[in-house]
Amino acid sequence: QVKAGDRVEITYTESLEVRMAEPGEVIEESSTVVGRAVPGAKPGGFGITETNITAEILDLDKANETATLKMADGSVATVKVQNPANLEKVKVGDTIAIKYLEALEITVKGKKK
Repeated sequence: QVKAGDRVEITYTESLEVRMAEPGEVIEESSTVVGRAVPGAKPGGFGITETNITAEILDLDKANETATLKMADGSVATVKVQNPANLEKVKVGDTIAIKYLEALEITVKGKKK
């Protein structure tokens, strides 16, 4: 079903959502969904992974725009803050909930005309 000259389109998307966690909320979960084209159609497929975690803020470095986080599994990471204004909205000891989504889609299109 794929011929020389066919176009293969790959789309990659990611999103990040951060919110204040509810008191006592602990999340550490990940799920993946995959799919493929129906039989007889041009080949293609997709994959989506969603990761949800909570993290305690251990340190805030406003000068370098970073936050040091302790994850629910005990691991520690220092991350660059995407919106430095958000550093004013949190303090050391707060717990945040993070949702990270990655999606990949691959489709085969006919020749470009």
